[in-house]
Amino acid sequence: MSPLHPVFTNLNGDSSWLISLPQLAGGYFHLLLDPWLGGPAIITSSWLSHITHIEQEKFQSIAQVEQLARDISAPSRTESRIDAVIVSHSFSDHTHKDTLIQLASTVPVYATREATAVVRSWNYFDAIVDIPDYEPTTPWLDEELAPLPSWLHLLRIPTGEPHPALHYGIVIAYTTQKETTEAVIYSPHGIEPPFLQPLVEEASFTTLALLHGIDDQSTLGVPQLGVENGLRLETLTGARYWLRTHSPLLDFRGLIGWFYRSVPRTLDDGLEQAEREMGYKRARPNYVEVANGESVVLK
Repeated sequence: MSPLHPVFTNLNGDSSWLISLPQLAGGYFHLLLDPWLGGPAIITSSWLSHITHIEQEKFQSIAQVEQLARDISAPSRTESRIDAVIVSHSFSDHTHKDTLIQLASTVPVYATREATAVVRSWNYFDAIVDIPDYEPTTPWLDEELAPLPSWLHLLRIPTGEPHPALHYGIVIAYTTQKETTEAVIYSPHGIEPPFLQPLVEEASFTTLALLHGIDDQSTLGVPQLGVENGLRLETLTGARYWLRTHSPLLDFRGLIGWFYRSVPRTLDDGLEQAEREMGYKRARPNYVEVANGESVVLK
């Protein structure tokens, strides 16, 4: 029997993913990441911030994602196959209530502390678990985060000023069927390499995929780190794949929308800038743009 490989599906052309990881006992474990499947993302009220995708989400309901999970696992299955949810930020384009409450209340939610406060306020989910922060002295791969299986670990890489609520990373580490440890590093707004370096230097895992944006975006002058930062992270982590995330076309209305800026960038833009800074051409990363509604198998 051929070995299974991780499957990544971009659900909305933005930063909502179904990450399907092979389980040690066979089959797939399905993680739903930052689901926003239609409707506006509103901060406080529409007059302040009202965000929609210009390109309609290919997956517009949790039911459609559950069917996708069944198709990936085994077409004959009929039960829900979303095993857990990860919420990375408290902002409504990541913590989208209208999408999340389509899930069964029994699906466990793993979130950063700021996001768990939001999700708990709904009084809907049975299990809401804080994703722990990385501490260099903690043997994090030996700790279990129930009800996750013991072979799967989550971690947040915090940063300092000036924007600690925006710029950080989520690590999804798992034991492969070959009994090695691989990780996915997810940073939709970017994390500067020095904050990630201590974890990488532990050499406790290899990085399968980096999920990071590419465009230069800012809101109220606060930047989302783009292609140049992504290239630095790819160099640091040695990621086998870099998947573009959180660089969508948005209809951003409301007061805050007046202060939203987005400059499209390409990988070549970043490579040319890196060459100017270093004086030589660096290796081209294995960069993949997964289209809205499409899947990629990572080997």
